[in-house]
Amino acid sequence: MLILLAAGCSLTTTSSSDIFDVPILTNWTKESGIRVVNNVSTCTIRLNDGRYRMYYPGADGISSSISTDGLIFTAEAGTRVARGTGSDYDADMAKDPDIIDEGTFYRMYYTANAADGKHRVMSATSTDEGYTWIKDAGVRINYTASYDQLADVQAALKISSNNYLMVFVYDWNGPNSLKGAISTDGLSWEVKTLTGFTDNCMDPDLILDASNNIIMFFAAPRTTSGPEPMDIYKATSTDGLAWTVTGRAIQPETSEEGNIVGDPDVILLPDGSYRMYYYGGNPRVQSDILSATATSL
Repeated sequence: MLILLAAGCSLTTTSSSDIFDVPILTNWTKESGIRVVNNVSTCTIRLNDGRYRMYYPGADGISSSISTDGLIFTAEAGTRVARGTGSDYDADMAKDPDIIDEGTFYRMYYTANAADGKHRVMSATSTDEGYTWIKDAGVRINYTASYDQLADVQAALKISSNNYLMVFVYDWNGPNSLKGAISTDGLSWEVKTLTGFTDNCMDPDLILDASNNIIMFFAAPRTTSGPEPMDIYKATSTDGLAWTVTGRAIQPETSEEGNIVGDPDVILLPDGSYRMYYYGGNPRVQSDILSATATSL
């Protein structure tokens, strides 16, 4: 039986030492149990047959698990997107999957780590419900020196038929750690500057709400004194470039979460509610995939 845990906080403002002086949101209800043990950076899609497929970093690339209810996941054999070899841009690692449903196929954007330490965003497509993937030619977001060797942990959103938005981490220590990109076809991207964020914002996830407003969930340290505690925040935008942080959505409270939560992965459920998958715990030691639900964003 699934036991729902109350979020354990009321709507209130954060303390004066917090980076974002925003309310603590109470619409997310944490679900008990662990969805996937010892992993981070998931992307979950709901298949046409009603099952859920979750993607995450694996030893040889991007792996997946399958579920009939979105709560109990079973690992699938093989690797969905294998890392490359030799001088391939993804020879060291393929990770951080994020998927757009294009109707007749899925496109996955993923972080490609090269052997020289540079990170880029690449993509792959699938026509069989996200099981078999073929890498697209070229690079979606390329490395440049101004990105501090990073084009990393990206999130993509199809706003309309010829309007795509991507947000990615580009500089862990700069004045604004997130950048955006826009595209008319999902393949060629123009990098843009975002406003509304601070240092060390990371793990973006993009979704449209019921009114087609652009919503981002992302992780950030709570205060300037150190990386912990780490919370998940909500931000809104009308154009995908100028953002307003509106609340703290998830904060670490349980033993599984420890002092860190991150990598939000939000999906729309059949009844119109939402489920957020996220990791809890220190990813350098062990972090598990957890979940929470909300009737609205």
